[in-house]
Amino acid sequence: MGPQHTLHHLMEDRNLTQKDPWKVLGSKGMASEVLHGKRPSAKLRQEMAAFFHVSADLFTYRLPEAHGRWQALTG
Repeated sequence: MGPQHTLHHLMEDRNLTQKDPWKVLGSKGMASEVLHGKRPSAKLRQEMAAFFHVSADLFTYRLPEAHGRWQALTG
């Protein structure tokens, strides 16, 4: 699971459209890059986390086996 999946899920959960994230990401180009799979910088992960009120760790890539362990730990 990558940052773009997390971003899509958070947007859907908050009824945001693809036009909305550029406000926090700083530009429409940056929003498009993240939504299409480009890895966000540490600073951008912090900004997205603050905007959505979640941990910045949600915007990092996880290996599939690590994701399974994460789900097991978080229930």
